[in-house]
Amino acid sequence: MAHTEQNVKFGAVHIFGIWALAIAAPILDVLSNNIEFAVAHNLNGFAYIIYILTLLFAAPAAASLAIYAINTFSQTWAYRLLLFAVGLFGAFGASLFLNKIALLPSVLQLVAATMIGGGFAALYHRKSEIRAFLTFVPIASVAIVLWSLVATPARTLFVDYDGTDNAQNTELSADKIPIVYLIFDELNTTSLYDQTGAIDAERFPNFALLAENSTFYPWTAAVAPGTVKSLPSMVTGVVAAAEKTVPTSTYFPENLFTWLNGVYEVSAYEPVTQLCPKNVCREHGDQIRVSVLAMDTLAIFGHSLLPPKIAESFLPSITGNWSNYWGLERAQMLGFDRHEAKEIEEWSDIADRIRNVRDAGRAGEFERVVATMTPGSGRLTFLHFTLPHRPYEFYPSGSRYMSRTEAIGLLPGGVWEQDIQPVKDGYRQYMMQLGYVDRLLGKVIEKLRKEKIYDKALLIVTADHGTAFIPGEKARVATDNQIGNLFNVPLFIKLPGQVDGRISQLPASSVDIMPTIADVIDARLSWEVDGQSLIDESDFTTRTHYPVFLPGAKGKSTMSVETLHAHHKRSRDAFDSIINSNAPLDRLWTDERFAELQGKPIETLDVGPPIEQWDLRVLRSERWDNVNLAGRVPGPVEGTITPDSERAAIDLAIGFNGEIVAIANAYPKGDGDWSFLTIVPRDMYRRGRNELRVFVVESSQSGGSTLHELSLDG
Repeated sequence: MAHTEQNVKFGAVHIFGIWALAIAAPILDVLSNNIEFAVAHNLNGFAYIIYILTLLFAAPAAASLAIYAINTFSQTWAYRLLLFAVGLFGAFGASLFLNKIALLPSVLQLVAATMIGGGFAALYHRKSEIRAFLTFVPIASVAIVLWSLVATPARTLFVDYDGTDNAQNTELSADKIPIVYLIFDELNTTSLYDQTGAIDAERFPNFALLAENSTFYPWTAAVAPGTVKSLPSMVTGVVAAAEKTVPTSTYFPENLFTWLNGVYEVSAYEPVTQLCPKNVCREHGDQIRVSVLAMDTLAIFGHSLLPPKIAESFLPSITGNWSNYWGLERAQMLGFDRHEAKEIEEWSDIADRIRNVRDAGRAGEFERVVATMTPGSGRLTFLHFTLPHRPYEFYPSGSRYMSRTEAIGLLPGGVWEQDIQPVKDGYRQYMMQLGYVDRLLGKVIEKLRKEKIYDKALLIVTADHGTAFIPGEKARVATDNQIGNLFNVPLFIKLPGQVDGRISQLPASSVDIMPTIADVIDARLSWEVDGQSLIDESDFTTRTHYPVFLPGAKGKSTMSVETLHAHHKRSRDAFDSIINSNAPLDRLWTDERFAELQGKPIETLDVGPPIEQWDLRVLRSERWDNVNLAGRVPGPVEGTITPDSERAAIDLAIGFNGEIVAIANAYPKGDGDWSFLTIVPRDMYRRGRNELRVFVVESSQSGGSTLHELSLDG
């Protein structure tokens, strides 16, 4: 009994020790080194300290209170609850570790974590050395807190200044030119082109429409390969700004928003940054949305602790944005409609709320921003849309499919697979999502025309950075192999009254946008910038190197114009088969060798005897048994094949509801297995049960193709 009493007495200390060491420390490591999360939730200074302390103490405190409450009635049951808490927290820590090494299938990972947690609880019960160790572990929590506040980028959160002293009160004419500044995220210039090197009007009609009455700068370079580093330079015109850490007005007080403060009305939609200070964009405010912060933290914990496939099924994606993962907080720009945000918060059924906001996702938020924006004379409208940034989850129509957290072909750590085929599949996903970006651009243009300001507005459309699809390389690391892919972004500038489009060959940079805006509205910037105006090309000093910021470099760096041109060509060459196909964006899984199969009813094709000796495994094939057309559709058909003999290549025809909808080129994965993946077009789904069939395609000597069905039962 004394043993039990002693353990219950120190139970809170032990539970806190397990939580701090196994769970809180790794999570804090992630958050402290990715301070964009704190910025997006207004966690500055004291608020950030409170948040860290809450992460450290909330869960163990709740468990301890429950144990001590039960202890007043029964020491035996209190001790049992203590052992359960020890085992549960131990299982959490084990699951977090197993998630990082990613060696086990989802179910086995959960079983292993549970067994480890149970074993740790047993050791805790039997070994006094374990209990003694845990008694002193909480001392380390002081070091954890200090380290997360001082030795990481989070230390920059403790400067609280909103840049209000830098408002410029620029002198302008009474008839102020409307400014619309639209920034997309992770968008390459090359992906907009057709086989002739022009913007693909079939796939991207709205980008092509914009090009018809704007100036297109195809050789534009971003400043950095990431939003947090690049976007500040896009509103300051200063490359040195990218050396800073926190993308807020505190660190970049001289920017587009403070410069126009008091002269223009400013509406800014910034889901990742807070460059518009609170006194200018009052929608930012000081308020910390506790419910949003709590749910976002829950999503981060869930993705950290649960196997990826399980997390993807039940949790919202935490890539592509730094806040509002569940969609609980809608766009609340100055002048934007707040009604629906209030309506969502008033839903009483939590399960319905989570299901609906998850399925609405980024699509609902962005379309709502466009629908409710109020551009006009004397107004700056600034929109940063985190698309086509991963996760890839959109059809060109804006409908969503069930997707992975990461792109097809992207391994843990953000490294592309060595085989080109899965990387091509990831690129196809990106292209489909880019189709939705084109749709969003069309809605912005339509809104501007409806408000009768499109013709007289200064419209700027660009991207903060690009992305790369090179086998064996990290998607977002600026190596010598792919620096051009990460930095080459499209830039469209439509001047007030401009009706004829043209293409400029100037080596433009993102830092040129600010001086160009100043030139157009005939105002003077009050600080020195690294860019130059693009309006009068005769005055433009042609650069041979772009000013850039490279992670790890001290100060400014440069990238040659030749490098960007060479990587531009390499990117086009690598994905020539995708770019040059005439397939619509939602039907990119094609193969010219089997063009006669695509879109044909299966009953009209040459179907030979089935192949019964091969093993076919389709992941989560039960998803097609009951499809809800009102929500996300299953999307990817993904699986593995084990043929009965060695093969040089395996080509698959995917049949869906009686029609061949895609051709998948399988690729070897080792041990005799081949993997394949394709995405079913959205218009092929029907409510309820859908029929999936997989065929091996064999070319005949006469030039035709014969299909041999594989059994889904393996």
